[in-house]
Amino acid sequence: MANPEANSVRDLAGRYHLSIKRVDAILRLKGLEENWIKVRALSLVSLARGSGRMMFTKISLEDTKMVIP
Repeated sequence: MANPEANSVRDLAGRYHLSIKRVDAILRLKGLEENWIKVRALSLVSLARGSGRMMFTKISLEDTKMVIP
């Protein structure tokens, strides 16, 4: 969320007609997803370095979204 003050859990719940618990769960899952993507990117870099050659010159968050099915 770009602006947490303007997009509070309560505001999002009201805007999309969802319960506050549901919005909170969605936001927590999105946070876990971002963290998993970052960890996955780091492990891909480690794997490439461990093999003796660099398979990826630069891995961004957008690149890793394409790797994950």
